[in-house]
Amino acid sequence: MIRELKGFAHERGYRRTVLMTRERMDYAIKMYEGLGYKRIENYPPYQHMDDAVCFAKDL
Repeated sequence: MIRELKGFAHERGYRRTVLMTRERMDYAIKMYEGLGYKRIENYPPYQHMDDAVCFAKDL
């Protein structure tokens, strides 16, 4: 699914993908980090959610 997202975004000219998960989803966090995603500051509408974890990766 992540590869499809990356391809979809790249084909449409996007230069970055961003995503959100929750602190308790440690398997998702490990997967995203393993795929090269870097943790970023929480973006709207997640900026006020204490358990939100946001990631980004340049394409």
